[in-house]
Amino acid sequence: MINYTTTKIENEQMKLVLKLMVQLKNPIVNMEKPYEFKSQIRVPNCLFARFNEKEENLQFAYSKLQLHAFENDIKLKGDSYTVFMDQKENSMVADVFMEVEKGGEGLGGI
Repeated sequence: MINYTTTKIENEQMKLVLKLMVQLKNPIVNMEKPYEFKSQIRVPNCLFARFNEKEENLQFAYSKLQLHAFENDIKLKGDSYTVFMDQKENSMVADVFMEVEKGGEGLGGI
C-alpha cells in the first residue's frame, strides 16, 4: 500500500489531500468512479528515507527528510509518498519519498 499526502489551498483555507494506492498484479479494465487505474507512477527528483522501526515513530522519517532539506537549502514540493513494504510484530519497513521542487537538488537518500 502507498499513502500519498499533500496540501492545497481552496477558498483561502488549507486542505489536506490523502490518497491510498494499492499495487496490483493485473490491470483492472473497468474501474468504478471515483477510483482510477494507473499502470505506473513515476515521481522524479525526490528525497528518500528507509524507515525500519516501530510504526508510531514513522513521523520521525518525515521530520528527518524535512530537516535534511532545510539544512541543505532544498525546497520540498510539500507532498510525500509512503510505501509500506513490510509489517512485523514490533516494527515496520516503509520507504518515504518527498518530492523536491523543480530545479532543486534531489535524489538524495537518508
